[in-house]
Amino acid sequence: MGRPYGKIVTMPINIILIVLVLLVFVGLPLIQIRKQNKRVQEIRQFQDQLGPGMVVKTTSGIHGRVVHVGDTTIDLEIAQGVVTTWEKVSILETVDAVEPGSQQETQLTEEKED
Repeated sequence: MGRPYGKIVTMPINIILIVLVLLVFVGLPLIQIRKQNKRVQEIRQFQDQLGPGMVVKTTSGIHGRVVHVGDTTIDLEIAQGVVTTWEKVSILETVDAVEPGSQQETQLTEEKED
């Protein structure tokens, strides 16, 4: 009698299918988690390096100049004489500041007048 070839062929296919399913449901999420953890680490390092005078943007889109940095909070001057306190984790990135009297400020002023 001959061997049942159908069972011999389907065994490796079943194993390959199981490995692919495991890869999709376990491997890909692990890769995404590693990328996300790396990004969180970069943001925390940035937040630890904040200092007075830096111009930053919060997660809600407010721009301000850093006045004081505490352990978990940061004071931002969002307008002349207006200082608000924020959690450090809400600071997203630095922003290029426009220096008073610079060519950029002159262009911005002229655009507003037109």
